[in-house]
Amino acid sequence: MENSRSPAESLSSGGDLPSRTTGFVSSKEFYQRQRNRLCRRAVRDSAESSEDCQHPPSVSVPTVSTGHPISPLASPADPCASQPDEDQAEAESRTFHTAVQAMLSYEAHSMAVLERLRECWSLLPAHHKSILPDYEAHHSQLVRCVEQNQCFLKKISGLHESGDSPSSSDAPAELRGGCSHQRSHPLASETDLDKVRTTLRQLVRDWGAEGDAEREQCYTPMLNELDSFFASATDKAKLRVLVPGSGLSRLAYEVAKRRYSCQGNEFSFHMLLVSDYLLNHCSSRSKIFPYIHQTSNVMGREDSIRGVEIPDELPRGLTLAKGQEFTMVGGDFLEVYRTAEHAGKWDAVMTCFFLDTARNPLEYVETVHHLLAPGGVWINLGPLLYHFAEMRSEVSVELSLEELKASIQKLGFRIEREKLQQS
Repeated sequence: MENSRSPAESLSSGGDLPSRTTGFVSSKEFYQRQRNRLCRRAVRDSAESSEDCQHPPSVSVPTVSTGHPISPLASPADPCASQPDEDQAEAESRTFHTAVQAMLSYEAHSMAVLERLRECWSLLPAHHKSILPDYEAHHSQLVRCVEQNQCFLKKISGLHESGDSPSSSDAPAELRGGCSHQRSHPLASETDLDKVRTTLRQLVRDWGAEGDAEREQCYTPMLNELDSFFASATDKAKLRVLVPGSGLSRLAYEVAKRRYSCQGNEFSFHMLLVSDYLLNHCSSRSKIFPYIHQTSNVMGREDSIRGVEIPDELPRGLTLAKGQEFTMVGGDFLEVYRTAEHAGKWDAVMTCFFLDTARNPLEYVETVHHLLAPGGVWINLGPLLYHFAEMRSEVSVELSLEELKASIQKLGFRIEREKLQQS
């Protein structure tokens, strides 16, 4: 996980949010301004009933729409929020452009990797080549797949950055061919490029038809719990649901489809850029090839070049109900939401594969309790594969399931239902 970011400045603007438009916090503007899975439903203890917390939002979320009109906004409670540190703003802007550059650099680096593999294949003895399928034909197919992926990524990066993608000649020396290990400074780091490749794979899970089974296993039980808890609600648009660590925004989108007002929160620039495109700009499906970079444990060559159409449904087709909001906010969960303006303002928090991303999971638990209105509900699903467990330079508090459950209750929750789900 990357380092935390500072909260955004709230921007004010008039105008109503059109029914087919999702409000979105642009990551660029935001940052420039500041397998066992546990499914659990925990309720914040209160003498009030759950019906008492079915209120309309009293504070509009800080929202910047990308390419669409934006909803009315309130000024931030903290006057310092509108005066971001210039050095911090510059650092955030640089990080944003790094993510965009990684998308623009995808083809150059990928082609260079393919060329390296091709040259290594050419070094095989002739009698080894004779017993293997022709590599040149497969190489040509991989090249076409890379080009298709770059076309898709340009649709996203083009919304934020002009200019052409770098050519393969600009790639670092260690990728331009041959099996040498000479080093130079790349246009985008391998870490950022790996995030791009990871995002392509995660698009299959969240927005491809192939990911439907996993979404059914993960998202559907959470959504059913949400509906069950608010079964007596007469106006779901008045119920505010927060989805931290929303990734590519599919769970948040599914919550909005069920007529709840929903806000997703995500830290990764790469995820935010793709979410922005899917929610606000995407008008047709694209075919991507997310498996071409996997060379280990591959059954056959056809598996590597298998294409996936995304999205399986177009989010822009979603029509919001009267009074319903659907927004995305970029930034570190703790820094954005551990503020007075969010205290008790949320009726539900839904976390999926999120709790173990914390250095100290109890900070997440405390923040969720801080966010929920009395009688509100927290629905969590995910493993305890602590992200920082193998990083000796990072703080990592790794609790057992029993320790975590006990702590959750001591911090003010009542666990109503839990289930261990085999993956």
